Order: sequence, then structure tokens, then C-alpha cells
Amino acid sequence: MACINRTLEDVEKLVELAKLDASKLFPCTQTLEFPAAYNPEKYLLLQLPNKLIDAVKQGDELILRGDSDDFAVLCTDNETFEVREAETSNSLVLVPSMLTPEDMKSIGNSRELLHKEIVGVHNKYLEVRPCLPRLGKLRELLSECPYAGPSHVPMDDDEQRMYDMTDLLDRVQSSDDQLRSALEDLPALFIDGHWRMLEFEYFFGATSSVLGVIEEQQWPLDAVPRVQLKQQLRDVEPEPVIDLCLRYFFTNSDENDDILAIQDEKISRLFAEVLLRPADRFNLNEFLTIWQQSVPPGVNTSADQLEGLALVDRNVSPPVVWLYPEHQLPEDPAMRFSQLFEVKNKWSLNEISPYIRKLASSNCSVSSLLAKHTRAATHNGIKYYSAKHTR
Repeated sequence: MACINRTLEDVEKLVELAKLDASKLFPCTQTLEFPAAYNPEKYLLLQLPNKLIDAVKQGDELILRGDSDDFAVLCTDNETFEVREAETSNSLVLVPSMLTPEDMKSIGNSRELLHKEIVGVHNKYLEVRPCLPRLGKLRELLSECPYAGPSHVPMDDDEQRMYDMTDLLDRVQSSDDQLRSALEDLPALFIDGHWRMLEFEYFFGATSSVLGVIEEQQWPLDAVPRVQLKQQLRDVEPEPVIDLCLRYFFTNSDENDDILAIQDEKISRLFAEVLLRPADRFNLNEFLTIWQQSVPPGVNTSADQLEGLALVDRNVSPPVVWLYPEHQLPEDPAMRFSQLFEVKNKWSLNEISPYIRKLASSNCSVSSLLAKHTRAATHNGIKYYSAKHTR
């Protein structure tokens, strides 16, 4: 690429042609030139919000995460941002050593000519926006080799399907803090150097052992002594498994962390899933009766506890219920709504909310999601949502 060597005489002629008052201009004139070895693809432009710029200045890490077929996300310790390509109608000229008006104040009064090299001209840049962590892959990875108890001897290929925190952070598009929170919500446990989900039947068996000791000792469900309970179970299951069951299904009932209280809804949902897993459709009234009989005495079940776990159809005779867990739906909003409307043509707000709530964020509420992906109609005083574009 040929360069035109501007001179001070050229600058003076341009000032004169433009009818500018040279005395009101900075004495330093900068000419922009393309270098002989100009490479337009050498740099990418990344626009960061101020808080991320501040984080970089403080020495914090910003990490790009995801597999090769994922859209890129940028992560701090506690937040996740999507990275998307954006366009601008004006070309952005990248000149690293360009002097600003502030820089020119220290230059003398005699006119100088400085030649500056352009290293890039861009009409596209990478834009960073807050987004929800993409945690679907976390469950997918941990489901490859669930923990089924100490009697299960790992095979050679099991080792390749187990992950520590570094492995998960390499594959899952989430910040560290959000990933750790998701591991607790799954629930998952760290055992023998890896993060593992419990195989469902084993998880239920371990929880049943916990509940069996409570019933045998006749402890109130809202006053279970943690230490004594763990002593009773020390030869039954590994301690990390018992700790997981206690952390997930119980909550502290005093400040000393020694007395536990059962969480009715979580226990009820576990027993509901046990009943619904083998069934295609379950008579609703029969299910509600058997469900209440199956949970520990003192735990109350309610159809409301099935939100995001199972669907109920009261428009058939007799009414039926079937397993339909939220976590099996796609993370992409358009794909999720499409799948929901394949199952049911129309949904009430109470029915659909549990299946889209995790897609909502501070930038996009449940109402906004519904407005974008559905159309609403009122029937008998109840608002229903159906697919926005029907065939």
C-alpha cells in the first residue's frame, strides 16, 4: 500500500483552502497513513462497560468460556456477559499513538508535522452485555457419570467422564460464583476429587436412610439433631453423601447450626418424582392420595409443589398428571417456547411461569418474555398464552 508523504506546506495549503484561522488550531498536525504491511485483521475491537474496565485496571481476570460450538461469553468472578458482534455506520479508525488535545498542550507554538500509522479500520466490534449463565451443560456433563455409591467401582471410561472445578469452568459458560451456586442447586457433591451428581435411585435411597433414622428415633421434623443423626448413619453412607442430603432437604432451625428442620416442598418433590418417573400418565386424584401417603408423617403435599416438575391436565376425564421437569427444556428462549407449545396449545400464567422463570433477568422479565414469544387471549376471565406464530 503506497503512502503519501505529507509536508508542512501541504498542511498550510489545506488550512488555507478550508478557510481556517491557523492561529486557532493546535500547532501539531497529525497525518494518518497506512503502513506498508497493513493487516486489517490484526485487531478486534471490544467495547466494555465501565465496571469491566475498572476490573481490568484492578488486575481482575476476564475469561472467555465455552466449547468451540458455543456463542462466546465473558466471565468475571461473579457475573457472565454475552459477547456479540455489532456494526456501526461510521468507520472506526484505530491509531494507537494518536495525540489528544490534552497531549498537545505541552507542545510548543511552532507547527509540527507528525506521521501516525493506522493499524485498523473497523465498522464492526464486539459488544458485551450481561446475560444469564448457561448452565444446561453443567447438568449434561455431570449426568455422564453420576455417583451411585461406594460399591460402584469406576470403569476406565468413567474417569474420562468425571470433572473437577477446572474442567467445569472450561466447559460451562458461567462465572465461578454462579457455577458454585448451580452445583448446590442441582444438587451435586465433591467426592474423590470430582464433582458428581447422585444417581437418582441412589439419591432417593440415601435420603430414605436419613428419614428412616429420624422416624426410628422419633425426632420432630423441625428439631433434628445434626450430630446424632450423622452418627447413626456413619456406617450406612459416605459422609459427603449424608451432608448433601442434609444440606439439600433440611435447613438450620437455630443459630448454632446443630438443629435441622425438614423442607416440606423439597422432600415432597422428591417423592413425587419417584412416583411419576415410571408412569406415562397418572390419574391425578390417585396420585395425590398415594403421594401424601408416601411422604414422612407430618409433611404435607400440595399440587402447587409440582411447579416446574410435572404437568396437570384437568380438561380430560379423569384428570391426569405426568413428569415434565423444567431442566430438560432448551436454554434458548425461542426453542423453549416452541417445545412448550408442542406439549400444550395454551398455558395460563401460573402454568407457564415455572418453565420460563429461569430465563428471566433484570434486563428481560417474565412479562417481556411472554410479550416477545407468545400471544395472549382471555377465556372465561383467565388469560392464556399460545404460540405467537401458528402454522
